[in-house]
Amino acid sequence: MNLHVRERPTVVESGPDPEPHWLAPLMRAQIEPTTQACCCPAPAVYAVVVAPRPDLPNPPEILLCSHHLRAARERLAHIDVGVYDAGGRLVEFLPV
Repeated sequence: MNLHVRERPTVVESGPDPEPHWLAPLMRAQIEPTTQACCCPAPAVYAVVVAPRPDLPNPPEILLCSHHLRAARERLAHIDVGVYDAGGRLVEFLPV
């Protein structure tokens, strides 16, 4: 499978944060309307950010369409992820 991913923006610490430090900042780069999702030809409308691990210290963002985000929700609930909408806003945090 050829995943369409983008490098995560540099984290900027900005005071106390209620979410884990790896989600900072709570705003990310917007997803352009012409950006394709990683899983199908549909437009990407969500960026899923997986928590860093020792073997993957700077994981990429996974760009998903609405359908595949819903389909992956059960699997994503088993790992720490932050979900950002197309406007770059954190819309969901799924801690383990």
